[in-house]
Amino acid sequence: MSGGKIVLDSETFKALSSKTRISLLRLLENGRRTLTDLSRETGLAKTTIQFHVENLMKVDLVRKENEGRKWLYYSLTRKGKSILNPDVKKIQIILALSVTCLVIAIATLSLYALGGEDSQTQDAMSTAEPVRSLLVNWQLVVAIVMIVSAVLLVLCARMLEHSSKKVMEWMLDER
Repeated sequence: MSGGKIVLDSETFKALSSKTRISLLRLLENGRRTLTDLSRETGLAKTTIQFHVENLMKVDLVRKENEGRKWLYYSLTRKGKSILNPDVKKIQIILALSVTCLVIAIATLSLYALGGEDSQTQDAMSTAEPVRSLLVNWQLVVAIVMIVSAVLLVLCARMLEHSSKKVMEWMLDER
């Protein structure tokens, strides 16, 4: 991986061409596992699992975690996670922007609730000039815009997540 892009060479494509290796990646997506765990969950022999895991390790999709204990654990590398969830960073950024919009909305609503123009000025302006009244209540306008923006950003993140899953299912032929 370089610059946030996933680089797939012919060896990586070859490793991803096996349904068994894809299922192992999917299992490791949920957390690290031992060979015994993977064998039990797939119904395959440990030697078969070890063969496939070694192929995944050669192309840097899986890593071995040796903690000096009896068991060896296997987990996804950053490259492995990126292949299974290519849009995760985009979704995280969109959700962070959504939270930022909500914080701005809360702050501006607090400003609006704490004061602003006195009520006589607001009443006079609201009856005389609606646009000027809107400008006087800028905190309320900003808060509403930020809340709408936050909702739209969450919807965008949700659509990106859904479309990303569909594309991966199609690419990995897991329909």
